[in-house]
Amino acid sequence: MCSPTDVSFSVDVQPIFTASCAVMGCHDGVGGPGGRPVGGGATSLDLTLGNAYESLLNATSPCGPVVLPGEPDSSLLIGKLTGSEVCTGTQMPKGDPPLAGSLIDTISTWICQGAPNN
Repeated sequence: MCSPTDVSFSVDVQPIFTASCAVMGCHDGVGGPGGRPVGGGATSLDLTLGNAYESLLNATSPCGPVVLPGEPDSSLLIGKLTGSEVCTGTQMPKGDPPLAGSLIDTISTWICQGAPNN
């Protein structure tokens, strides 16, 4: 069941990606994982402002959907953030401490609420 708290992609989720994921050498759309296919798939994951939403919803992975609207437990993003389903690679953010549970809950709630572009 989704949290009753409304979560906004632009206000609540994007700032998490900007601070923790779209940093130099990571999912910044320049190089690193943001410039390579996701999990060996065909689409890169660029989590920079203005690119993250489309990248998340259109990313492909042999491990499953990166974001499956309405289903956070089936979304690879949540598995990578929690370390419960990394499929390929490691828990994210790579080389840094895991995100706080409250931040992962925010992302999970956004996905549960249908992953709207709001």
